[in-house]
Amino acid sequence: MSTAEPAGVRASSSEGAPDVGGDGPEVPQASIGWPRAIGSGLLALAIALGVTIVGTDWFLTNVTGLSRDNRVWLASALFLVVVGVAAWALRRLQARGLI
Repeated sequence: MSTAEPAGVRASSSEGAPDVGGDGPEVPQASIGWPRAIGSGLLALAIALGVTIVGTDWFLTNVTGLSRDNRVWLASALFLVVVGVAAWALRRLQARGLI
């Protein structure tokens, strides 16, 4: 006799795993509230935009040893780096439940 299961019945891949339900892992949700979420999001956006705009403007006006094209390329790279760092920082703050 065969002990195989019928073709339509399969065990879930998470069977026996702790804290895993039928819909996936149960992740605790941080409850910071809408006012705090909106306020911290606007604050983070204002800081990121300020640093990005002021930083690239400072760079373009104070680095005079390079040609205009090189300054534009470096300012563009600086802009993208600041945006990437801001996105990473926001994700880390969100993961810790601070925003």
